[in-house]
Amino acid sequence: MRTTRSRRGLPATGAGRPHRRPPVRGHTGEHGFGKGGKTLAGALAKAGRRVVLIEQSDEMYGGTCITIACVPTKALVYQAEHPDRRLGEAAWFEQAAAKKTALAEAMRARNFEMFDSPETSTVITGRARFAGPHTLLVTDAGADRAAG
Repeated sequence: MRTTRSRRGLPATGAGRPHRRPPVRGHTGEHGFGKGGKTLAGALAKAGRRVVLIEQSDEMYGGTCITIACVPTKALVYQAEHPDRRLGEAAWFEQAAAKKTALAEAMRARNFEMFDSPETSTVITGRARFAGPHTLLVTDAGADRAAG
């Protein structure tokens, strides 16, 4: 089962109070879309396991390195070392920041696409907690969903 998503990757929700969504079935629930979570999820999916990958924010698909640490920092360092001298400082800085943001967004989108396929895994944006020995309860955008 695939999760319905809005343009930003967030699950689509209807108006009104929170509701319960249909459960998602999987062999394994991975909490966190960082290097460890996505590496384990990828290995398990390649081995034929159905994986549910849970991340609390669509802004963090791919983990800290891609979204707010290594990649954005290196992108800004590169821009500082290769300035566009035709631009004034303020315009150059705006351009450098926009390029950094575009790179991070593209990498987040690619990470999402790699894991949200009906054959191997499902990505759910939300917060997870154990509801039983083999069940995670995920609250995503105001709706509860069981994964197990």
